Amino acid sequence: MPCPFLIPALALAFGLYLASLAEFTIPLYWLLIPPLLALAATSLVHEKWPKNNKIAILLPLTVALSFGALGLLGGELLRQKAETKVTLPKECREKPVEWLITINEVPQKRISLTGEIYYQTTATVSDSLCLKNMNLKPEPFKVRLSLPPGNWLSNSRVTLWGTLREIHQSRNFGQHDFSRTEKMQGIHYSLRALTAAPINSQNSIMANLRQKLENFRHNYGARLSAGAPDKASAIISKAMILGLKDERDSAIGARHARAGTSHLLAVSGLHVGFTLGLIYFLFKMLFSLWRLPRGLPAQKAAAIGALLFLVFYVLFTGASWSTMRAGIMAAMVFSALALGRSAAALNNLAIAALIILLYEPVALFSPGFLLSFAAAGGLIMARPFLSWCPLKKGRFWPLFRYFWGLFCVSLVATLATMPLSNYFFGLSSWAGLFSSLFTIPPAALLVALGSIGAFISPFWPWAADIAALISGYIAYFIDQIAILVSALNLPPLPNPHFTFGGALLYYLAAVFLLHIKASRANKWLFAGAFSLLLALIIYGQIEEKLAPPSLIALDVDQGDALLITPIAGRHILIDGGGAPRPDRAVAEGRRRLLPALKALNIKEIEAAVATHGHPDHIGGLLALIGEVPIKKLIVNGSNVPLQNELIAKAKEHNIPVITPGSGFTTLYEKGETKVILYRLPAEDFGDLSENNRSLVVKFSTGGKSVLLTGDAEREEEEFLIENLPPEFLKSDFFKAGHHGSRTANSAEFLDKVAPKVIFISAGYKNRFGLPDEEILDYAARKNIKILRTDLNGAIKITPGSGEREVLNAGHRP
Repeated sequence: MPCPFLIPALALAFGLYLASLAEFTIPLYWLLIPPLLALAATSLVHEKWPKNNKIAILLPLTVALSFGALGLLGGELLRQKAETKVTLPKECREKPVEWLITINEVPQKRISLTGEIYYQTTATVSDSLCLKNMNLKPEPFKVRLSLPPGNWLSNSRVTLWGTLREIHQSRNFGQHDFSRTEKMQGIHYSLRALTAAPINSQNSIMANLRQKLENFRHNYGARLSAGAPDKASAIISKAMILGLKDERDSAIGARHARAGTSHLLAVSGLHVGFTLGLIYFLFKMLFSLWRLPRGLPAQKAAAIGALLFLVFYVLFTGASWSTMRAGIMAAMVFSALALGRSAAALNNLAIAALIILLYEPVALFSPGFLLSFAAAGGLIMARPFLSWCPLKKGRFWPLFRYFWGLFCVSLVATLATMPLSNYFFGLSSWAGLFSSLFTIPPAALLVALGSIGAFISPFWPWAADIAALISGYIAYFIDQIAILVSALNLPPLPNPHFTFGGALLYYLAAVFLLHIKASRANKWLFAGAFSLLLALIIYGQIEEKLAPPSLIALDVDQGDALLITPIAGRHILIDGGGAPRPDRAVAEGRRRLLPALKALNIKEIEAAVATHGHPDHIGGLLALIGEVPIKKLIVNGSNVPLQNELIAKAKEHNIPVITPGSGFTTLYEKGETKVILYRLPAEDFGDLSENNRSLVVKFSTGGKSVLLTGDAEREEEEFLIENLPPEFLKSDFFKAGHHGSRTANSAEFLDKVAPKVIFISAGYKNRFGLPDEEILDYAARKNIKILRTDLNGAIKITPGSGEREVLNAGHRP
């Protein structure tokens, strides 16, 4: 089926992507390329168009080049936005000061990992008391703003007291940098308001309408909460009907992720289809009973009614990218029905992409946008094959056909989004293939019933209460299915890990495969495309097992987390990051460590080693237990509160806790690859600080070695020099002790280690000023290479791999 809008949509998207990665500045004369090409194409289109093959070839090429040029220009502007930021004095960024801001959009409610409630939005900073005192007034700039609870309106001017901090993202291998999307919008700082108060109101008509819509959403959310049988059901029904996904409890989200039903908890194209399909059907029935004006069939009237409801529904559910995509496609379908024409699905998808990207080019880099279009595109292209059924008609054929169809739709959507899910989040939900058979039918009823209940609530509150009550019990049923499936603890199915190049090949092979099958082309071409697709999936599954043993210093901000991977397909984790403050350690560890491990496709930890009991080393391990299987936990034996909590949680999850004996313990040994642990004798702990009780780990492979000393300071370093063989200390690579502090890394100890590379795990612009100049000066004098997670991102060391022994995930902008 011809799809003229697909070419410009792909050209625009490809141009945006290429330009965002480019390291060049596009000359101004490039601005003339799109209009000149469009003018040339227009002048060539004349009365000979149907017969002129040259024009038939030239016009699509001209359109593609024009949109490609637009994409390059837009992408270049986005790239420049991402690299240009407002430079403010240090005094205005690192302490609370008074700011004058204008709220750009209606704030959305958020619940932090610690359970704190706040409202998040973007804002334009106009002025600050700090800048006034320094006689400075930069151009207004945008920030990501966190406000305390309140009835905040868009376009309101607010005075607040808070600290401005630079936005930065952990740079780990395979981990998507979500902060880049914000920087493309010109947002380089976040501002957490300690206090805030409006000074005056400058609200537009649209802002007031949006605020009223938000109030309506939250009022109906209260109705849903009142009708739900428990808290989980209330959270699920509000997420599915209203798009209030920020109110989901982490435990609820975790079990639905394991059950493969988490996609139901956010309003998407699936929800739009459920609701608008029912609305169209109800309108059609209603208009069939009414006497309509001559020439207006019930089908056209129903399409017009559904089109009007569509606008309300998209705004009502929060207008996410997937909702907007589905809304534009639905608008095309209903418009075609109202005009008595047919609507091509692939054309509609391409038009939706064009509209969104021309309006907001940065959407291309949003996971929600890409996942939504991948799922929809896969279902559209695979539609001719979804009608096939393995059983012939019989007594139970309609029921089987229904469930078989649900399974096939879930399978296609899973396969279509698998590379992107792995690329962005390090996971794809296979369990959903089976749980969807039981959750999608009630989910369709819940979404449609709840949306209609919201629509009629101003007119018939009693009917809305009934709809809310029924919705709550349907949500309860869906949650019980998720609990049952997640409790089964099914073994993971193949979950291949894709690079960007692998994902691109996967999609090209899939499209080629579907095209060959649909056109009934040569069977050998079909076999070749299928083999390529299968090979990519298999390679993605075994890729890590083929890699040589490496050590990765993960970027977890101010903390340590080091992963030895893969050794015979297994992984050893040395510390897990966290935060220096114990009350923030677990939340920060969950936020930093889990995404980094998912990005590396780590499904199980052979051994987790807690070098010592400080929160910036074990907070992430506390967050990891229960999320990723751990075969054993190794601790240093200290009686420290947070470490005792870690041990207790490990025992709750039946994880063996081991305190190694004094001296050397071999964690792994095969051929020339060894992982050896050393623990100070317990009787020598004495009055040593917790830092000086750190376990020491040495990783050797390929004839070279890496030495890790945790937070060991000079007292432990002196002990190691006096009591350990020199050949154990001597190493090619050394992780600086205590994040590069001057309390560790004595010149005498470093002389014994004699490293060629020193790598330092420290937080970006941390408040401790680490690493200290002393170790940097030592490295400069000895011509030792220095790598830092705060500047270089994650650091990967593959001993014995020649020039590619050391890689980093990317410099800070």
